Amino acid sequence: MPPITRLDDAEIAFGCPIHWNKKALEICFPRHLLTASAPAHPISVSTVEDIVRERSGGTPRDFHQVVEAVLLMQLKEQNISIDRTAQALNLSDRSLQRKLEQENTTFRTLTNEVLVTRAKELLRHGGMSVKAISLELGYSSQHKFSRAFRDCVGLSPTQYLSQSVVDHLENRLPSGPLRCSFLR
Repeated sequence: MPPITRLDDAEIAFGCPIHWNKKALEICFPRHLLTASAPAHPISVSTVEDIVRERSGGTPRDFHQVVEAVLLMQLKEQNISIDRTAQALNLSDRSLQRKLEQENTTFRTLTNEVLVTRAKELLRHGGMSVKAISLELGYSSQHKFSRAFRDCVGLSPTQYLSQSVVDHLENRLPSGPLRCSFLR
């Protein structure tokens, strides 16, 4: 099998380097991992936006979108890092930073955008508390998540949720005076 030169899905999926064209299939890991307990991660929630991303098909159109796709996969593992992102893209950390600078952004900015976008999706999705969302996004506390969200969006998660519900209702309601009747 020839080595894959584009974004290597196998390396991203397994979170480690994959060596192609070897005589045997080997998986190497330290012996102590055989008895280690699995970390408790919250179950990842799928939103409508996740389905749209998956069904939109095609590969990302530019480097910015490629990095976003890698960050979303890392977010599901709760393990976002510039090292892992650069490795997944077959780049050095510095080369990744340079390419992002050419697109007038930084790794930190892009990571924050992905986190805020995902937080908004989960808030709109409903069914999850702010605390559960903060854990899903890898924050150590609800307070830290709420502060970070407020700094980026200008509203607390609860205020954002209330505002998005109002916006959603206003967009669905006909313009002009409303006539409501609860009488039979």
